This record gives sequence, structure tokens and C-alpha cells, in this order.
Amino acid sequence: MKIDFLIEYDDKAGYTFSNTVDESQQFNYIVFENHQYSFFLKGVLLNFDELIQDFGVKKDITSLVTELYNRYNFNFSTFFRGEFSGYFYEKETLKLSVFSNIIGSHTIFYYYFNSTLCVNTDFKQLKKQLDQKNLPYSFDVESAYSMLTFHNLIDNNTHIREVKKIIGGETLLFNPRKSSIEIISTDNLQSIKTYTGNKSDALNQLDYLFSKAVKQEYSYDQKIGKAHFALLSGGLDSRLGIFYAYQQKFRPISSLCFSHSGYWDETIAKEIADDLDINLHIKHLNGGHFLMDIDGMTPITQGLTRYTGGAHSNYGLKSINFKDFGLIHTGHLGDAVLGSYLSSKNKASAQNGFRKIYASQYFREKTNHLLIETAKKYPTEEMFLLYNRGFNAIAIGNHVAEQYSIPVSPFMHTDFLKFGLSLPEKWRFNEAIYIEWIRKYCPDSTRYIWERTLLKPNKVWKTTFADHIWVRLLGLYYKKIIRKPEKFSMTPYEYYYKTNHEIKPFFEKYFSENVELAGDIGLERDLYTMFQQGSFTDKTLVLGLLGVYKWLKS
Repeated sequence: MKIDFLIEYDDKAGYTFSNTVDESQQFNYIVFENHQYSFFLKGVLLNFDELIQDFGVKKDITSLVTELYNRYNFNFSTFFRGEFSGYFYEKETLKLSVFSNIIGSHTIFYYYFNSTLCVNTDFKQLKKQLDQKNLPYSFDVESAYSMLTFHNLIDNNTHIREVKKIIGGETLLFNPRKSSIEIISTDNLQSIKTYTGNKSDALNQLDYLFSKAVKQEYSYDQKIGKAHFALLSGGLDSRLGIFYAYQQKFRPISSLCFSHSGYWDETIAKEIADDLDINLHIKHLNGGHFLMDIDGMTPITQGLTRYTGGAHSNYGLKSINFKDFGLIHTGHLGDAVLGSYLSSKNKASAQNGFRKIYASQYFREKTNHLLIETAKKYPTEEMFLLYNRGFNAIAIGNHVAEQYSIPVSPFMHTDFLKFGLSLPEKWRFNEAIYIEWIRKYCPDSTRYIWERTLLKPNKVWKTTFADHIWVRLLGLYYKKIIRKPEKFSMTPYEYYYKTNHEIKPFFEKYFSENVELAGDIGLERDLYTMFQQGSFTDKTLVLGLLGVYKWLKS
């Protein structure tokens, strides 16, 4: 993962700023500097034209940001829509703000000690900054156990105790004249008020906001003179963005589906692509060779989540030449916004979400206190899971896609996200309102089977029926009766492990060569136990952690 920007400050040398711009993707950066300010943004500002009109300023980023800052101080970035991160520096006062978007999809790490500040978008490079300045730090064993138990780090933690991550909606404020650093919540999802209107109006608003988000994203491709590219699977989220784009006459659209050959994701995506005249590229995952790409994936995950979470998507995206394409259009976290993190029709406490965050049972007793402390920051189960599972783990797909372009999802558009989460739990439970919405406003999307239920998503009752009965019966048929488990998963990792005879010896060699990097006797002993006795998933959790240590200590 390349550095997008780094910032250093100490009392002797003052500020140092360094920005990296990928020349092949200059459209993904916005930069200006004058006698008053320095501004850097990595990503895309989808509502630039709307903001120019709303605030009545000249059509340039300098005028817009200056006006927003003069009016709203360091809250100016809350008016931006899109995928972005960046910083703003006021030269006269020496004040600095470092910001991310509402979901924190870009990584920003920071360290502060004795009036010395280090900020970097690359975790390993920040560690190098600390080494070069001989600043104190320690590896966090608790974070290691988090990786082994949850498959990702929770809250704002990293593998270095003194280094933290800016999470969604946070802004770092630094004023060297006061020797103060402050992390403020400029735009969060936890204080959203529950919608009190009627359901018919809510469905209409979902349609309006989703249409607006899709239009902004696909119009951006046109603005920069690039072709449209989207991910497509058998799920609802990816297809919905494409159908809304199709309704708005955005075409031609090229698309990628990565899946085990013959699985529903492939067959459904092909059917949709044929009907919409989409140029669909299929990348089969058969064999699972990408499971051995630990060293390639670790710099992408930044050690924040296990490598297998994004290895298959990286393998698929590698097969595409992105030279002529603009943004990568996805459906990331659509189900999460519209109810999949709800365990009932009523609000539940954050601790109710603990059972959904475990990936392994080995070290629950060593990590339970971390969950309890983290849960205190979140008012509900849904918010706890959205930040700690959705943004901190599943969003690894964004980190992978960033290696090729900027990924966007209409579900993650701030306006849609806030409105969707404001809807009453009783409407969103089991994603009921999701089905009602698409049935009314995008009925063509319901003509195809939904990979999750293996039924057409045109009736609310089908989701519950499929989750509890239908899919379980089909799973029994494929796994126990005809003994073809690989036909019942987009990514049958354990099947690859058992049938690709290169993977097991690779895993064992990687473990033996790197286990001593743990640097803690107790942790090393636990890694031996988990790797030797654990399941396939347990083994990948161990190897992923060792990959982080190998990366950081090399």
C-alpha cells in the first residue's frame, strides 16, 4: 500500500508534509496551497458541483474549501460526499486538521508523544517514522489476540499500543502552540434520530437518495472521461446499483464477478449481464492459490483484518486493466444499512452483538474485556457491529479496490446511510424494507434469484423462510448427500485447502519460519496451539497475524 500523505511535527523542526500522487490516477486527488492554507484530499468529491451552487463560490476547490472553512471551521469536511481522506493546514495559526469520511474507509494512523506528532496513511511507514526519530512504542499483544479471535482489530486499535487509527466521522485537531491534540467526532451515525414518518414516504425517500447517489457516482466517471466499471455478484447490493445506473441511462457498463466456477454468484451475474447487455468478466477462484498470498495482502489490510477477507477480491481485480475505467462501483454494506445487523425488531444493547463478531473461540476469555470496554462507546447492537464489523472488517474490500481505483457504494453515501439507519428497527429487521423498496421502485432487479436465499427477492417472507429452512436444506443436500460442498459457496476456502496440495505445506512452512516473530512467549505458545489443533479458519488467523509481524519487522 502506497503512502498518500504523511505529516510530522516536533518543536525543533516544525511541520513536515509529504504527499504522493499516483500519476495514472490524478483525478483521485485534490490539492491546493496558497499563502494561507495547505489542503490535500485523496479520493473523490462527488458533490463538488452541488456545493459550488449551494455556497455561491467560484468553481474551484480553493474557493470552496476556503468558504466552508470560514463558515464552519474544521467541520467543513462534513459537507463532502464521497470516498476521501485528507488534511487542512492553516499557516498563520499552525492549526492542523486531519479528516476522513463518515465511514473511515481510508486508513489514517497517528502517534503523539512529548509534542511530537506523526500521521501517516501507511502503518508500516509510520512505524519507520517512529524508528527514525527514536520514539518509544510497544507492540500490542491485546491487538494480537483480537486478530486471533475476531479476525479484525476493534475500535481504533492497531498493533502498536501508542498508534491509533482515525475512525469514521472523526477529525484529528492539532495545535502546536497549545501542545494539544484532540480527536473530535465531526460526523457520526450514533446520534441519528429515528424516522417518524410513514412507510410509503420512507420508501420514496430511499429511492430518491439511492438514485441521487448512483447519479453522482456514475456522473463522475463521465466528468473525468472514463468508462463505467462495477462489481456484480448474485447478491442484492451489487445488482441494485447497476439496475439504478441502467435506469438512468448510464451505459455501457463493464463488470467483474469473481466466484467458484458454477456457483450461484456466477450464474446469476451472467443472467443479469446478458439481459442488461453488460460486458461481464468472470474470474474463477478455483484452486484457491490466492490463499498463499499472505505477504501480498498484509500491506493492503495494514494489519487491521485477516488477509483472507480480501484475498479473493484482489485476485479478481488483478485480472482487470483499469486504464480506461473510472471509479469501481460496488454495493458494499447495503444489507448492513437496511437491517442485517439487527437481531430483533427492537433496539438491543451493544453487548448483544458480541456473538456476531467472533471468528474463533480459542481466546474469548482473553478478549472479552476488550469487547466490554468497546461496547460502552456504542448505544446499540447495530452501531457496535456497523463500526466494528462493517467498517473495520468488511470494508477491507475498499482497501483492496483502492489499489486499482477509488471504490464507491451508493449505500455508503452519507445521505442514504443516515436515512437508512434512521428507519425503525421493526421495518428493517430481516431486511424487510429492503425487499419492499426494490419490489416497488426497482422490480426488474427482483426477477433474478438472490444468492443468499436462492429465491427471488420479491416477497418479505422468503428471507426468513430461506434463512431458517430452504438454504439449510440445500446446504445439507450439497454437503452431505452429493458431497459437493464447493458448489455451495462463492469461496469454499476449506475445500481448496483440502484439495490443493500446495496450500497445506505452504501454511506449515510459513508458520515455522515466522512464529518466533511473535516476540512474546505466551503469545507464541498460544499460536502453536491454535495452528496445530485449530480449524482451517484458525490456521489462517494465525498466519495472518504472523504476516503482520513479518511485514512490520522486516
